[in-house]
Amino acid sequence: KQDFVPVDGSLVVEKKIELVQRNINLTSIWRCNRGLNIRVWLGGNNMKEKCLCPPTYYEDLCQYQNQRVSLTLQVHALFNSQTIFVLVLTLIDDDDQHINSYDQIEYLSVRDCNTKFNLYLLFSTRPKNLSKNYIIRIDAFKKVSLAYHASWLFPIQFPFLPVHRMALQINIPTQSIKKCSINCGIHDQCLKYENTETYFCHCDYGWSGHRCSNQDVCNCSPDSLCLSTLICLCPLNKFGPRCYLKRIPCRSNSCMNDGVCVLSDVHFTQNKVTCICQNGFSGPKCQFRDTNISITFRKVTIPSIIIVHFIEGFDKNEYKVALPIRTTTFKKIPVYQDSVIIYRNAPFHILLAELNKNYYLILLQEKRIRSGRISPEVIPSHRCLSVNELFNTSFLSLHIIRRIKYYHISCQERPNLVCFYDDTYMCLCNLYQHANCFEFVQNMTYNCGGTNYCENDGECFQDDPKCPTSSACSCKECYYGSQCQFSTKGFSLSLDIILGYHIRPNIHFIDQPLITKIFTGVIIIIVLIGLINSLLCIVTLQECLTLLIETAIPIAIGIYTAVANEQIQKIN
Repeated sequence: KQDFVPVDGSLVVEKKIELVQRNINLTSIWRCNRGLNIRVWLGGNNMKEKCLCPPTYYEDLCQYQNQRVSLTLQVHALFNSQTIFVLVLTLIDDDDQHINSYDQIEYLSVRDCNTKFNLYLLFSTRPKNLSKNYIIRIDAFKKVSLAYHASWLFPIQFPFLPVHRMALQINIPTQSIKKCSINCGIHDQCLKYENTETYFCHCDYGWSGHRCSNQDVCNCSPDSLCLSTLICLCPLNKFGPRCYLKRIPCRSNSCMNDGVCVLSDVHFTQNKVTCICQNGFSGPKCQFRDTNISITFRKVTIPSIIIVHFIEGFDKNEYKVALPIRTTTFKKIPVYQDSVIIYRNAPFHILLAELNKNYYLILLQEKRIRSGRISPEVIPSHRCLSVNELFNTSFLSLHIIRRIKYYHISCQERPNLVCFYDDTYMCLCNLYQHANCFEFVQNMTYNCGGTNYCENDGECFQDDPKCPTSSACSCKECYYGSQCQFSTKGFSLSLDIILGYHIRPNIHFIDQPLITKIFTGVIIIIVLIGLINSLLCIVTLQECLTLLIETAIPIAIGIYTAVANEQIQKIN
């Protein structure tokens, strides 16, 4: 590093400190209660002080507190992690469905899964009418198509309180509309709330009221959605109370590696854009390549599904994680493959594979690899033994606190033992032949934290226990689909069941498995035989029809002639 000076070799630096004295009027600072004191120009030299009050206070000095609902909201959308939703929150008079106030939130699970939204909903009158019942209603719409998705209802339990505080958590479902049989009217349809057994009339756009009998006078932009006279639902590229303000579009280089750029909610976030990354990439701009874990199998029976447990252990350099964090996922293994690839963007130190209720230690790393390729193997020597295979029954009858201190003996007596487990703990044998144990529950229920949308007793797995951005269903036998919603129990032996897992997508027919080629040939032969049989039937029927016509016409003429002669004789 060099410092460049003028040619004459001299460098003159003048520093001047000027002390500015300004009289501060402390009275004007504290004049507005939790508000901002401003001066308004009235023309000429006339100035007047005004108070900008927060939503919780009002009047000229912000001296009165607003009656309101203080709302804290957290949202989860496990199976819609890359779908943008607009949540419209309204404070409604339950008697005549009058909207007192409202607010809107744009929610994207990959961005906002850990966010708690804090809102204020004010009553329209001061003081509020205590003889009425008030409710909080939340309506979810898809941002791109502006299509209605779901609704929630939360009644105000204690309307006499001046400030009613509510903490809500909602789960956005995968299926959008639950209809009912109540006759609402011409301009609405009967739907069911997600969190209660209550039904309501969902009005068509441009109509409002208890029975959707009021036609709204809408001032929204033509490409927006009019929910009521007050509420406009803006499209993706606009914002504002009437949706006439345009957002600055994403730049071409906002996201890398084919990431999808999404404009952030202007109300709650400072970042202008959010990137939805493709599988295998992560980061604010999708600039990081996820860890590529290619698991292969050697001398073990390859199952149809593998369950992988990621363990984030205690980092001795960064004392942030006090207890190991366990994340479990699964991957289906097609019959023609002997390996499986899993992508992981979160840190982990231990990788366990579960095959047919057997555990294998396949990876143990001290430091996390950010963007790399790992190729662990599942081999018989790395199978974790159960304590039932290591100790006798008398020892196992002891309490866990008494017997766990003897677990080191297993590592010392079996030098090749890498890991073992009981009902509560998983233990690893270290280089000093000591057992390093951590909590690892065997009979864990995989239900995505209590919000299991998998049907027919399917197990739900999510990529993160605290802030999940994706989830998947592991189906029982005879069930399939993204949510295990389809069943093969009604079928007998069919080609769909036989060939379902043998067909390799996006692969040329020449490279398909032999069984796929054989059944394809059989199908072609059956189709050709059917076509030939159909052609022969048509020819045969055509000859039969010609013979029938040649025989039937003379008979018909004879019958007609006989009937006609008989009628003529009766007339004569």
